[in-house]
Amino acid sequence: MTDARGAVVVGAGIIGLTTAVRLAEAGHDVDVLTADDPLRTTSMSATGMVGLRFAEPSERVTRWRASTVAELSGQFGRDVGVRRQPGLLAGRDRFDAPDRLRSFPGFRVAAPDELPNGFRSGFWLDMIAVDLDLYMPDLVDRLLATGASVSHGHVDDLASIDAEVVVNCSGIGARHLVDDPALRADWGMHVIVENAVGLDHHFMEIPPGLRRWISWMPHGDRILIGGASVLDRDDGAPDSAVEAELLDILGRTRPELAACPTIGVNAGVRPQRDSVRVEAETLPDGRTLVHNYGHGGRGLTLSWGSADEVVSVLTDERGP
Repeated sequence: MTDARGAVVVGAGIIGLTTAVRLAEAGHDVDVLTADDPLRTTSMSATGMVGLRFAEPSERVTRWRASTVAELSGQFGRDVGVRRQPGLLAGRDRFDAPDRLRSFPGFRVAAPDELPNGFRSGFWLDMIAVDLDLYMPDLVDRLLATGASVSHGHVDDLASIDAEVVVNCSGIGARHLVDDPALRADWGMHVIVENAVGLDHHFMEIPPGLRRWISWMPHGDRILIGGASVLDRDDGAPDSAVEAELLDILGRTRPELAACPTIGVNAGVRPQRDSVRVEAETLPDGRTLVHNYGHGGRGLTLSWGSADEVVSVLTDERGP
C-alpha cells in the first residue's frame, strides 16, 4: 500500500481542522480536502461556547469535553479569541442547579435581579468562550505549520480518495457520503448586533433541546443573538422571519440589547446525531476509513477530544 498521501481528512470545519492537527502532530502526512474555504464553513457561524450539554456515547463525550477544555485553557493569553468569561444559564421555570455543576469554576446561584425578564431561576459559571473569527484562522495556521496541506475539491465517494487513511469529518455532508439515517440537518441562526453596551458575559436559556431560545454571546465589538433549531432544514440560509422573532424575544427579555444596532446575521446547518460517530471501518481494498461526525451544536465543545479519539482509533487499528 502506498503511503504517498498518508491521511486525508475530508472537511475543514472545526472538527476537520482539529482532527488534522492532531494527526499531523502524531506524525501522519496530512492533507485536508474541503469543498469550502475553512473560513467559510458552518463552524464560522457557531456561538463559540464550550457548553455543558452532554451527548452519547456519554462516557467518551465527557472525556472529549475535558480534553477540549484542557487544550483551550492553554490558549488563554494568546490573541486567538479564547478566554474564560462569566456565563449565566437560566430557565423560565424555577429549578435547582444540578449538584454536579456546583464544583465548576465560578458557580453561584443567580440573584433575582440578575435574571433577564421572564426568567425565574439561574446560575453563573465561568466558562470558555471562543471568537471563531480569530480562532479559526489561527487553527489553520497551526495546521499548516505542521507541514500539512489544505486542498480544495468535491468528494462523492470516500473510497475513491487516494490515501492510506481517510478520515470523514464532513459534518452534514456525511449524509451524501455514508448510509447513515441517524444523521439529520439541524438549521440554526444568529442575529449579530453591535456591542454598544459593553457586554462582558454571555447568557443561555435552558433547558437544552428547545427549538427556540434566547441567548447572547459577546465577541469584542459584536454580540451573537440566538437561537433556533429547525430539524431537517438544510438550506443554510438566513431567515428574515426568524430574525424578527429573535429580536422580538430579545426586546422582551433584555431591551437594551435589542436597542443595539443590527449589523448582520449568520446561519448554518448542524450535523445532528443522537450519538456522535467516531469509529473506524475497513474499505474493500483494506485501507482504513475513520468517521468523526455528528457533533450537532457541540462541535467546539468536543473538538479536541474527538480528534484525540481518531488518533487513538488509528493507533489501535495499526497495532503496536
